[in-house]
Amino acid sequence: MSLSTRSRSAAIMLFVSLGALSPAVSEASSAPPVAASGARLLASAAFSAPPVINTFRNRNTDRCLDDSREGLRSIGCNNLDFQKWEVTVVENEHREIKNKHTQRCLDDSGAGLRTYPCNNLTFQKWNVTKYRDGVVLQNHETKRCVDDSREGLRSFHCNNLNFQRWF
Repeated sequence: MSLSTRSRSAAIMLFVSLGALSPAVSEASSAPPVAASGARLLASAAFSAPPVINTFRNRNTDRCLDDSREGLRSIGCNNLDFQKWEVTVVENEHREIKNKHTQRCLDDSGAGLRTYPCNNLTFQKWNVTKYRDGVVLQNHETKRCVDDSREGLRSFHCNNLNFQRWF
Protein backbone atom coordinates (compact mmCIF):
# COMPACT_ATOMS: atom_id res chain seq x y z
CA MET A 1 0.00 0.00 0.00
CA SER A 2 1.49 3.36 -1.00
CA LEU A 3 1.84 6.23 1.43
CA SER A 4 -0.91 8.24 -0.26
CA THR A 5 -3.27 5.25 -0.22
CA ARG A 6 -2.43 4.62 3.44
CA SER A 7 -2.97 8.31 4.29
CA ARG A 8 -6.25 8.36 2.40
CA SER A 9 -7.39 5.20 4.21
CA ALA A 10 -6.41 6.68 7.58
CA ALA A 11 -8.29 9.90 6.79
CA ILE A 12 -11.39 7.96 5.78
CA MET A 13 -11.21 5.85 8.95
CA LEU A 14 -10.82 9.00 11.07
CA PHE A 15 -13.78 10.62 9.31
CA VAL A 16 -15.88 7.51 9.77
CA SER A 17 -14.78 7.11 13.40
CA LEU A 18 -15.65 10.69 14.22
CA GLY A 19 -19.00 10.25 12.56
CA ALA A 20 -19.66 7.06 14.48
CA LEU A 21 -18.70 8.63 17.80
CA SER A 22 -20.20 12.06 17.29
CA PRO A 23 -23.78 10.87 17.74
CA ALA A 24 -22.80 9.43 21.13
CA VAL A 25 -24.53 12.47 22.53
CA SER A 26 -27.04 14.71 20.85
CA GLU A 27 -26.79 18.45 21.18
CA ALA A 28 -29.68 19.87 23.17
CA SER A 29 -29.87 23.12 21.26
CA SER A 30 -29.11 22.38 17.61
CA ALA A 31 -29.20 19.82 14.83
CA PRO A 32 -25.96 17.93 14.06
CA PRO A 33 -23.68 19.47 11.44
CA VAL A 34 -24.04 18.25 7.87
CA ALA A 35 -20.58 16.64 7.81
CA ALA A 36 -21.27 14.69 10.99
CA SER A 37 -24.61 13.58 9.59
CA GLY A 38 -22.98 12.29 6.41
CA ALA A 39 -20.28 10.53 8.40
CA ARG A 40 -22.92 8.97 10.62
CA LEU A 41 -24.69 7.54 7.57
CA LEU A 42 -21.44 6.17 6.18
CA ALA A 43 -20.40 4.79 9.54
CA SER A 44 -23.70 3.07 10.18
CA ALA A 45 -23.65 1.45 6.77
CA ALA A 46 -20.17 -0.01 6.97
CA PHE A 47 -18.71 0.14 10.49
CA SER A 48 -19.72 -0.03 14.12
CA ALA A 49 -17.94 2.19 16.59
CA PRO A 50 -16.23 0.63 19.60
CA PRO A 51 -17.81 1.47 22.95
CA VAL A 52 -16.75 4.65 24.70
CA ILE A 53 -15.84 4.20 28.38
CA ASN A 54 -17.46 6.78 30.69
CA THR A 55 -17.80 7.43 34.37
CA PHE A 56 -21.06 9.19 35.25
CA ARG A 57 -20.69 11.67 38.13
CA ASN A 58 -23.85 13.45 39.24
CA ARG A 59 -23.70 17.24 38.94
CA ASN A 60 -25.63 17.82 42.20
CA THR A 61 -24.58 15.01 44.54
CA ASP A 62 -21.04 14.47 43.16
CA ARG A 63 -21.61 10.70 43.47
CA CYS A 64 -20.85 8.22 40.67
CA LEU A 65 -23.10 5.65 39.05
CA ASP A 66 -21.88 2.27 40.36
CA ASP A 67 -22.85 -1.36 39.73
CA SER A 68 -21.31 -3.97 42.00
CA ARG A 69 -22.47 -6.93 44.09
CA GLU A 70 -24.41 -4.29 46.03
CA GLY A 71 -26.46 -3.61 42.86
CA LEU A 72 -26.94 -0.32 41.04
CA ARG A 73 -26.30 2.69 43.26
CA SER A 74 -24.62 6.06 43.43
CA ILE A 75 -21.64 6.34 45.78
CA GLY A 76 -18.46 8.35 46.12
CA CYS A 77 -16.33 8.15 43.02
CA ASN A 78 -13.41 5.68 43.31
CA ASN A 79 -12.25 5.05 39.70
CA LEU A 80 -12.91 1.29 39.93
CA ASP A 81 -14.44 -0.66 37.03
CA PHE A 82 -17.77 -0.80 38.93
CA GLN A 83 -18.08 2.89 37.99
CA LYS A 84 -16.97 2.60 34.36
CA TRP A 85 -19.60 2.24 31.70
CA GLU A 86 -19.27 1.13 28.08
CA VAL A 87 -21.51 3.37 25.97
CA THR A 88 -22.28 1.90 22.56
CA VAL A 89 -24.29 3.41 19.74
CA VAL A 90 -27.28 1.23 18.83
CA GLU A 91 -29.69 2.04 16.02
CA ASN A 92 -27.75 5.28 15.26
CA GLU A 93 -29.57 7.34 17.84
CA HIS A 94 -29.79 5.33 21.04
CA ARG A 95 -27.12 4.12 23.43
CA GLU A 96 -26.58 0.91 25.33
CA ILE A 97 -24.92 1.64 28.69
CA LYS A 98 -23.13 -1.46 30.02
CA ASN A 99 -21.10 -1.70 33.21
CA LYS A 100 -17.47 -2.56 32.49
CA HIS A 101 -17.12 -4.92 35.45
CA THR A 102 -20.51 -6.67 35.70
CA GLN A 103 -21.33 -6.52 31.97
CA ARG A 104 -24.95 -5.75 32.93
CA CYS A 105 -26.86 -3.02 31.10
CA LEU A 106 -28.58 0.01 32.57
CA ASP A 107 -32.29 -0.83 32.40
CA ASP A 108 -35.47 1.08 33.27
CA SER A 109 -38.55 -1.11 33.12
CA GLY A 110 -41.50 -1.97 35.33
CA ALA A 111 -38.92 -3.17 37.86
CA GLY A 112 -37.51 0.39 38.05
CA LEU A 113 -33.98 1.58 37.40
CA ARG A 114 -31.52 -1.28 37.67
CA THR A 115 -28.82 -3.16 35.81
CA TYR A 116 -29.88 -6.35 34.09
CA PRO A 117 -28.28 -8.82 31.68
CA CYS A 118 -28.13 -7.08 28.30
CA ASN A 119 -31.05 -8.11 26.08
CA ASN A 120 -31.35 -5.41 23.38
CA LEU A 121 -34.88 -4.45 24.48
CA THR A 122 -36.01 -0.82 24.48
CA PHE A 123 -35.80 -0.67 28.30
CA GLN A 124 -32.01 -0.73 27.81
CA LYS A 125 -31.85 1.94 25.11
CA TRP A 126 -30.99 5.44 26.20
CA ASN A 127 -31.13 8.89 24.67
CA VAL A 128 -28.09 10.88 25.77
CA THR A 129 -28.44 14.66 25.49
CA LYS A 130 -25.39 16.85 25.96
CA TYR A 131 -25.53 20.21 27.75
CA ARG A 132 -22.69 22.57 28.67
CA ASP A 133 -22.67 21.22 32.23
CA GLY A 134 -23.16 17.52 31.58
CA VAL A 135 -25.42 14.95 29.96
CA VAL A 136 -28.93 13.71 30.65
CA LEU A 137 -29.66 9.97 30.36
CA GLN A 138 -33.26 9.41 29.27
CA ASN A 139 -34.70 5.94 28.76
CA HIS A 140 -36.08 5.46 25.26
CA GLU A 141 -39.06 3.35 26.38
CA THR A 142 -40.15 4.97 29.67
CA LYS A 143 -38.99 8.52 28.84
CA ARG A 144 -37.74 8.80 32.45
CA CYS A 145 -34.31 10.20 33.32
CA VAL A 146 -31.60 8.83 35.62
CA ASP A 147 -31.94 10.96 38.76
CA ASP A 148 -29.79 11.07 41.92
CA SER A 149 -31.44 13.23 44.57
CA ARG A 150 -32.25 13.07 48.27
CA GLU A 151 -34.70 10.30 47.24
CA GLY A 152 -31.70 8.24 46.10
CA LEU A 153 -30.79 6.89 42.67
CA ARG A 154 -33.90 6.33 40.57
CA SER A 155 -35.56 6.96 37.26
CA PHE A 156 -37.84 9.97 37.42
CA HIS A 157 -39.74 12.20 35.03
CA CYS A 158 -37.26 14.47 33.29
CA ASN A 159 -37.19 17.91 34.90
CA ASN A 160 -33.96 19.61 33.74
CA LEU A 161 -32.56 19.83 37.31
CA ASN A 162 -28.96 19.07 38.28
CA PHE A 163 -30.08 15.80 39.92
CA GLN A 164 -30.33 14.50 36.34
CA ARG A 165 -27.09 15.96 35.00
CA TRP A 166 -24.06 13.70 34.76
CA PHE A 167 -20.49 14.55 33.77
